[in-house]
Amino acid sequence: MLGPFDPVALAAGVTANLATTILQHNAERVRTTTFGRAMVRLGLLKPDFIQRLRSTLSRAIDEYFQEHPTHLVRGVVSFLEDPVTVRDIGDHLLNGLPIDIQKLTRRLADDLDLPRDLTPGAWPTFNPHELFLGLFSKLDACLGSDADPGVLWIGRQLIALKSQADAVQSQLAEFHRDLPSLFNTALAEQQAEESVDFERQFLRHLRNRFGRLTTPGQGSYMV
Repeated sequence: MLGPFDPVALAAGVTANLATTILQHNAERVRTTTFGRAMVRLGLLKPDFIQRLRSTLSRAIDEYFQEHPTHLVRGVVSFLEDPVTVRDIGDHLLNGLPIDIQKLTRRLADDLDLPRDLTPGAWPTFNPHELFLGLFSKLDACLGSDADPGVLWIGRQLIALKSQADAVQSQLAEFHRDLPSLFNTALAEQQAEESVDFERQFLRHLRNRFGRLTTPGQGSYMV
């Protein structure tokens, strides 16, 4: 399953077939998707939209594998044509859903009979994280530079959503870095509050129990 395609097979339209497969599974539901409904309202969903989108996808996939020929292996193409993967790609392109790189990597490992816990850098022939990140970045970039207004609009939405997701990830990473310090501060504040509360309760107990204390040589004091 890991054997590479030869250039003749690539030229014969492997990537075009892949783009067609992706859209065949999603063409009928375009109008019901998040982007599809928005495009209808904006007047961007033209009769030839699917053909234009197929052409752009084919170009993006072809460019990516031309730039990264070591990623063009039979197992990868078969995985990308799998109905579950096709649905994920369609949801990304038409609903703006993020691509779960970890989930794709685990599923591809299963398809290729590789251990799920194998680190990406230890995979034979290619790194799956680089494959998926590069492929979907290429798809988004090609969509965002297309001449068709509808395809261009989708590309810009995907790029904007990715920027927002990256910003959220950056904030989460910063939060995780600060978490130990925040925890220690919160713990110290809690312990200080508990100490003060204990002191108050102890003094209240003494007042209720004794009312007045007498210290030898010092007289008596109210608690």
